[in-house]
Amino acid sequence: MKISMIGLNKVALTNGISLENMGNEVLYILENDSSFIDNVNYLLSKGINAVRSPKEALEQTNMCFISEGLDSNSEEIAIQKVIQNAKVVGENMSRHMFVIDRMGLSSDKLHTVKDTVQEALNERHSNLTFEVISNSSFLR
Repeated sequence: MKISMIGLNKVALTNGISLENMGNEVLYILENDSSFIDNVNYLLSKGINAVRSPKEALEQTNMCFISEGLDSNSEEIAIQKVIQNAKVVGENMSRHMFVIDRMGLSSDKLHTVKDTVQEALNERHSNLTFEVISNSSFLR
């Protein structure tokens, strides 16, 4: 199975490696945080697939794990980042997508994620479908 991950942090990378070890192909969407990219160069040298283009990753996958990324010093910032990542998914997906929240958002925030993806699709005049799944205990 091909899976994409956005909102990377060290835990997400570790979880992605676990998914790869189970036979999945994981495509990491790197954000423009050069310090983080520098820190994962070792992992990238071990064959991890990473791209900077969300569109490129989402064209190849139908499952995307979203999380808060690196700059999440507070829960509010983390939630905003997850919602931003949901918008990126809606703007770039090209097939039915399973959007999986790794943060464990409350049901009202999970609805915000769903609404955000749908709004991005509506702006594109797209009738693509998607499911939002909460998986707060992802690989624990």
